[in-house]
Amino acid sequence: MGQDTGATTLVNSFSLVAYLPEPLASFVDELRRDVQPGCTARSHVTLLPPRPIDYPAEQACLEIESVLRDQPSFEVGLGKVCVFPVSRVVHISIEEGALKLAQLNRYLNRGACTHSEIFVYHPHVTLAQGIMLDTVDEAAALAIRRWNGYSGPRIFQLDTLTLVQNTVDNEWQNLREFTLRTSEIAWR
Repeated sequence: MGQDTGATTLVNSFSLVAYLPEPLASFVDELRRDVQPGCTARSHVTLLPPRPIDYPAEQACLEIESVLRDQPSFEVGLGKVCVFPVSRVVHISIEEGALKLAQLNRYLNRGACTHSEIFVYHPHVTLAQGIMLDTVDEAAALAIRRWNGYSGPRIFQLDTLTLVQNTVDNEWQNLREFTLRTSEIAWR
């Protein structure tokens, strides 16, 4: 998600995501390409999974902004590599911040952005999806080995969300960023 490729044919499919920061992002991006060759999506946590929006995008942006205006930034900690049993999506679990992400998903899934989800919202970082079923276990094993060997940060401050829109070429375009309120520290 979020590749600005210049594709001009947009489709009515929007998502709200939080991109992973560096150096975590580069590692996870490379890991995604290893377990799902050809993947060009930027590593991210999804707050609103892909959905149609039957209102002008600006109305959706105003509603998202009104929800996020008073939301403080918070820490998100990545956990272990898992596979969803039904969809067979290989992903990294969220250990810290999952309840806050679920709460934001509920707050944001209304008005112009309302959508009935196929699956119950479960915050995660996707590593591979839509791959051949006979390769899922192999992809998961590779991801586990590589993730277990990663020594960089696994916790980050989630302070920016991005509304993205898909194209006919399945390349997500960034539409607008939203900043969460940062915590003020009282120095004594």
